[in-house]
Amino acid sequence: PGSVESIGISAFSGCSSLKEANISNLTEINNSVFFGCSSLASIVIPNAVKKIGESAFSNCYGLKEVTLPISAEYVALSNNFTESFFDCTGVQKITYTAGDGSVFNHGNANTLPRYAYRSLTTVVYEEGITEIPEYALYRSRQNADDICCSNVTSITLPSTLKKIGTVAFRGCLRLKEIAIPESLESIGNSAFSGCSSMASATSLKNVKSIGGGAFYGWGRVKKGE
Repeated sequence: PGSVESIGISAFSGCSSLKEANISNLTEINNSVFFGCSSLASIVIPNAVKKIGESAFSNCYGLKEVTLPISAEYVALSNNFTESFFDCTGVQKITYTAGDGSVFNHGNANTLPRYAYRSLTTVVYEEGITEIPEYALYRSRQNADDICCSNVTSITLPSTLKKIGTVAFRGCLRLKEIAIPESLESIGNSAFSGCSSMASATSLKNVKSIGGGAFYGWGRVKKGE
């Protein structure tokens, strides 16, 4: 029920028939809470959640939609496969909420989009978010192909956005257009590099800083008025 404020470690681990979970009152998600809940189709992680534990949603193969505070800290790099969203390979839509107003800068790591890179088509950044972290939908790997969310066709940016981080959306090959908010001031290096299907973008007239290669590899681009 939504009144639950705390869930113990591995509480629902292996509950493969669990189809929904209301966790609206939680402030932290413990280790392995939903590990192996392969029938769970969607999850809304509330804004109040500040930390998501090891393997919290590992092997939730059935997850299609995830709502996640952009400020929530989760395990994104591990040597023993304990990332919070390990093998969540079926996610099609991610909605980021503003959380507590900060941004979890996960860097070049195994984020949720990294595991869902084949299935992910839609990413929404809700109002109140001011920054998109570097490597948001991209991961560079040594001795292996880089991971791009090449099937993403829709990215929604909020009117409150001020900064897009380095290589944030690099390699989103099927993204054809994006509405750049007038609030945006900074675009990092290679932020949209390789988005070769891009045909239009709204005005960049208020952007004060554009990093090297930010739009490298675009097709025909109409920047707007």
